[in-house]
Amino acid sequence: MRLLISGGGTGGHLSPALAVAQAFRAAHPEAELLLVGREGGPEERLVPAHGFALETVRVRGFNRDAQLKNLALPVLLPAALVRGLGIVDRFRPDVVMGVGGYVMAPAIAAARLRGVPYVLQISEAGGLANRLFRPGAAAACVTFPGDVDAFRTPRTLLTGYPLRPGFRRRVPNAPARRLLVMGGSQGARRLNQAVWGALDALGLPADRVQRRHAGPARRGRPGGLPGRRRHVLRADRRGPADGGRAGDVRRRPPGAQRRRAGAGGRRGAGRRRGADAGHAGGHSPDADRGPAARHGRGVRRAGPPGRGRGHRPGAGGGRREPRPGGRPLRVHLMGIGGSQVSGLARVFAARGHTVSGCDVRESDTTRALAAEGVSVAVGHDPAHAAGQDLVVYSTAVRGDGVGEVEAARAAGVRVRSRPELLAELIEGSQSISVAGSHGKTTITTMLGDVLVAAGWDPTVLVGDGASTRPGRGRWLVAEADESNGTLALYRPSHGVLTNVEFDHPDHFRDVDEVDALFRRYLAVVPGVSVVCADDERAAAMPAGGRRVTYGFAPGAGYRYEEGRVLRGGDAVADLRLAVRGRHNLQNATGALAMAVELGIEPAVAADALAAFRGAHRRLERLGTWRGLPVYDDYAVHPTEVRVTVAAARELGCRRVLVVFQPHRYTRFAALRDALAEALRDADGVVVTEIYAASEPDPGGVSAAELAARVPGARFAPDFGAARERLEELAGAGDLVLVMGAGDIRRLGDELAHAG
Repeated sequence: MRLLISGGGTGGHLSPALAVAQAFRAAHPEAELLLVGREGGPEERLVPAHGFALETVRVRGFNRDAQLKNLALPVLLPAALVRGLGIVDRFRPDVVMGVGGYVMAPAIAAARLRGVPYVLQISEAGGLANRLFRPGAAAACVTFPGDVDAFRTPRTLLTGYPLRPGFRRRVPNAPARRLLVMGGSQGARRLNQAVWGALDALGLPADRVQRRHAGPARRGRPGGLPGRRRHVLRADRRGPADGGRAGDVRRRPPGAQRRRAGAGGRRGAGRRRGADAGHAGGHSPDADRGPAARHGRGVRRAGPPGRGRGHRPGAGGGRREPRPGGRPLRVHLMGIGGSQVSGLARVFAARGHTVSGCDVRESDTTRALAAEGVSVAVGHDPAHAAGQDLVVYSTAVRGDGVGEVEAARAAGVRVRSRPELLAELIEGSQSISVAGSHGKTTITTMLGDVLVAAGWDPTVLVGDGASTRPGRGRWLVAEADESNGTLALYRPSHGVLTNVEFDHPDHFRDVDEVDALFRRYLAVVPGVSVVCADDERAAAMPAGGRRVTYGFAPGAGYRYEEGRVLRGGDAVADLRLAVRGRHNLQNATGALAMAVELGIEPAVAADALAAFRGAHRRLERLGTWRGLPVYDDYAVHPTEVRVTVAAARELGCRRVLVVFQPHRYTRFAALRDALAEALRDADGVVVTEIYAASEPDPGGVSAAELAARVPGARFAPDFGAARERLEELAGAGDLVLVMGAGDIRRLGDELAHAG
């Protein structure tokens, strides 16, 4: 089954969308799910962080206060409809759900035009979009009893407000809780006044209740109530969205958030019905707040770049522990066998926390972690959440893992997705994040080595997991992955951008969407942004703070030329590398540029880079097979294939023989012909079957199509056949290069161990 959920723009619409999505995924783990929201809305950050696919539409509603702004609507609305039609045609949903607001309109209209049944989730029956699409709706799920008659469809059901997993009714004799009342985008004052005036009805004696103003948290200005145990009702995009726990009361006072020009209209009537009916519960997916704001703590930012206090070893914003006070915690990580989650496990363990984890299967990674003292279980179990202070889950968690996350939330355990936790670590440190389509792992590892040589003792979080380094200093260097859009979560002190190309077609429609994400990333970097001048798209991007460029281009701020890095025509440092490849000279120039900008002596940086021996699975030598050197590389993209083959030639071989494993069906479909062109640079090619990762097999697709497009290439349906093809091809002086992001390294290890 395929479900498309449309809506967002504010917490009031995004919260039920996420709640329904979580419930649907728990009930139907094998089904496909897509959320559609507003371009530039909070959903761009929050939906990927919760592990869901997202498409966005450029759309806005009718502005009643500034009529001139509506002049663009005749252009925007048709374009939004075309975009909605494209999304529906590509995803082919079985049913579409709208959760209210103008943001849902393009997808719902497209569903109506394509004959796809749609259902409306109604938080307020008087909303314009809800009234517009009520005719034709297959069903409606309403929040208040009075809306059953007011919003008639072929099947109108009273379902209440969708709640995220983990809510339960308050048990008798439960200890008293504090009440935090949040307002909506326009109704905060009325809402707080109404609740204060209704304490008797709520059973809360006025002399035992503190009345405080708690505005939305901003950087350096925390919001909320200290020690809060209870929070209810609705919030706008700047505060907690519909947060609550069992036993909370959700009420809308008469007239709250009425339109300026229509206080007696249908929206007002909807709120009156809500106030009369009341509603138990609320929903809080930690929506619409930055990672630091969710903790009610300010974040110290790095100052301007230079050699001042903020850039000496150990200076600047301190590393923030997962909980104030820095006491040892019990931390449980779900999906601990994954490369990035395993890196976090090692960091927590090195900081003295008690670390456990689970994954669906045992692996070399889980065995290594167990040998290091981490308690690792195979399989997901809600019992794993018992007694934990923090549960971190991979966004790839599905099936039984959802129940484990729900159990943790129900027990009051702090729960974060891996991208959310990484965002907190980045924002709570003096941080450097490295982003881009290619080269992230190498530059992150290089920068980590440079900061270690400078005595800064950084924590280094590398996407491959194996290169992660727990440090005791205040600096953090992190690889910032863009593959599912969670790059938008990160707020580093300083940033690197390597290049911008189309990839991850399972998430991005085209290169323009990738471009837009990287632009948002650079825009929020307050310190130094080091950007590659050799990439046309990256070079054109502005940055939030100081921006410098690097590369081979004549206009680069830090330019590599004949063994030296120049700045403004003057030599900064000699740069000689032990690793091969022109792309690595470019990577090292970027790492040196960032180091010098942060105040590290150029000679210290250059020496560390000269000692660099390569990143994990980046043209990494595994051993020999029949006297031939065997190398492994992670390349999956045509550009990566091309530069890696060129680097392998620099190793002095007669021929480069490539065994290539395509990665993901979506990437194969989008880049097949470009991959064929890149593989022609090799002297001999064996193509193995596609590694699906988490994607379902669409049927009728095979990597044999790629082999057929490369002259002389041979297709191998499995690793046994691939070895046979290599035996037919290999000759004296050749180099064997296994390549791909799946399990192709296993073949390389088998060859190398065979001798």
